Amino acid sequence: MDNLVQENGIHVAETTNSRILDFERFHITDRYWRNSPSVRTLMADVKGVTNRPMICSRDWEIHYPQLDKLYGNAQHTIHAVTEAIVAWCEAIIGLVTDESNWKWKNELIRNVDRRNGRIRLKIKIHQAESPSVVWSDKVLGFVLFIPEANVMDLSGLNLEFKKQLLSAFDSDELYHIPQAQYVKIPSELLLRHPYYLSIQASRACIIVKSSHSPSLFLAEYLRKNCRRSGKQISAMEHIFETKGPPVIDITLDQSPFTPKESAIYDTLTLKPAFLSGGRVNPISPLILVRLVENELGYEIDSSDQNSWYFIRREPLEEPLREPLRVVYQ
Repeated sequence: MDNLVQENGIHVAETTNSRILDFERFHITDRYWRNSPSVRTLMADVKGVTNRPMICSRDWEIHYPQLDKLYGNAQHTIHAVTEAIVAWCEAIIGLVTDESNWKWKNELIRNVDRRNGRIRLKIKIHQAESPSVVWSDKVLGFVLFIPEANVMDLSGLNLEFKKQLLSAFDSDELYHIPQAQYVKIPSELLLRHPYYLSIQASRACIIVKSSHSPSLFLAEYLRKNCRRSGKQISAMEHIFETKGPPVIDITLDQSPFTPKESAIYDTLTLKPAFLSGGRVNPISPLILVRLVENELGYEIDSSDQNSWYFIRREPLEEPLREPLRVVYQ
């Protein structure tokens, strides 16, 4: 959880969850944010020119350690992100103090006061060539996007941020169309939340499609619990009963956009099997609906007579495997 600390009128969100806290990264950021006069002064100046407190969450220092590979180490990452925040502060101050931007300033204050009365800045990573700034109703403030695959050119950020800030309130959200080379591979995208899942039923089969491959563990569950047909075997004038094949054919299809050796599936198909005694009855999709809602925690988004569409906004975690127990005799 975050704990707001106020220093000289500046609100800083400190991460206090020690379970996920990387103390080395924390101390590096602490040095920049508490000892660097540019950060402290500019954040205070934002409040001074707007008469609204500024909040900048520091959770990015923990959530985005992958940037260290791009910048070389944690210190360089934190320095670069902090300098981008400095440029954002300078851009805000420059726009607000320019009397020709009085309409934009009024719009800024109106949006801030309509929500929480604080100028909030959220740091996120993004697949793009350069950093950018948008206003977001979702976070009740500004979002500063840091490129995930490109080292930032810190020169000229002030001017670029000013241009973006001037158009920040033209629409509720500003989305950038990323270039293909900066978008993550499909096997990684299929593990990101929110997750989407659909069930489509007919007399011939049931098809389950999911953007989250692990959610199709349903196949393993159904195979384990599916009834098997009886089968008679004649041998030496005796007839023996044995278990035959499952009464339902359960197949998983791999996404065509993932490597062949990767077990990333996006489609589960259930068909009544053709058995010697004739075809089994059509499959009811209701057990699948129940599993998706109750066991996986998806919410139904929409439905019609033979189709159900679900969404899960929170991430699902893989279950922890219990370690093997050694029994001493």
